[in-house]
Amino acid sequence: MRLPALPTGTLRLLGAVLLLALAPASAARAGHTVDRIVAVVNDQAITLSELEEKARPALAAAGRTDRRRVLAEVLDRMVDDILVTEEAKRLHIEVSDAEVRDTMARIAKSNGTTVEAMLQELARQGIDRERYESELKNQILRARVVNFRVRSQVVVTPADVEAAIRELPPEKTPKAPKGPQYVLRHILFMPRGQGPEAEAEARRRAEAALKALDAGEDFAALAARYSDAPTGQDGGYLGAFSPEDLSPEIRRVVEHLPAGGHSPVVLTPSGFQIFQLQEVLRGPEAARRLLEEKVRARLYQRQFERRLEEWVRELRKKAAIRILL
Repeated sequence: MRLPALPTGTLRLLGAVLLLALAPASAARAGHTVDRIVAVVNDQAITLSELEEKARPALAAAGRTDRRRVLAEVLDRMVDDILVTEEAKRLHIEVSDAEVRDTMARIAKSNGTTVEAMLQELARQGIDRERYESELKNQILRARVVNFRVRSQVVVTPADVEAAIRELPPEKTPKAPKGPQYVLRHILFMPRGQGPEAEAEARRRAEAALKALDAGEDFAALAARYSDAPTGQDGGYLGAFSPEDLSPEIRRVVEHLPAGGHSPVVLTPSGFQIFQLQEVLRGPEAARRLLEEKVRARLYQRQFERRLEEWVRELRKKAAIRILL
């Protein structure tokens, strides 16, 4: 089964969630908690110590008065996580150790550090590498299941966008931008690891894609096949940008491209990229496109959240769940 890549949403956020969720195990022991089972999901038990460990950051932020509410909310999420993980097993969806290492490298890079430095900081907090990798693997697995089961079912049609725009009050309609708007696609090649060899390998992949583009292959198809960015699922579509929205190195490349043309390989902080200038919009046409993109993103997110809730409810209906908190 060929599955979609890790969905949108950023690796930076994924890393932050993991760093917050993985509270030091020693802290749980220090509280002298009398352990007991607080939930059973099918044949898997969740203990009070596991719950308190997972909820520790939220408990610290909420204060003592909201302790029971916070524990109940976190327990609810832990139940959902177990159900989604079980669904992954049923679908034979797996995450390899190489994918975990690759994701660790991306998280570190997006936060301006190295894997080694990130692991050292985690170790100072009492979190060893094995535990971090295990939790990261589960996060990737659950994200992949959601991507496969939910995101693939979300469709926002041009008619949906048009209907939503007609309902907008006039004051919500943006004014035409003063300058041009560049409609861009991209293909991203991120180093899969640390050091010069990983960077050289990423550049080789980018150069191979560039060669295919020069030979006439479709940009969107190549983005869907090779891009390391979540946008690959949409043919590498980035959206419309004013020149001021682009970094200097990207702007220098894009502003000289003809409509439909593609750039050479460009080194950016995210990795090696190839850009395509799909079209240049000006005046009312640019304002209209910006409005369409804003509305489409809002409709997509709304539909995704609704379908995700429905899907999780169905998983809960089929499961044997006992809450003993």
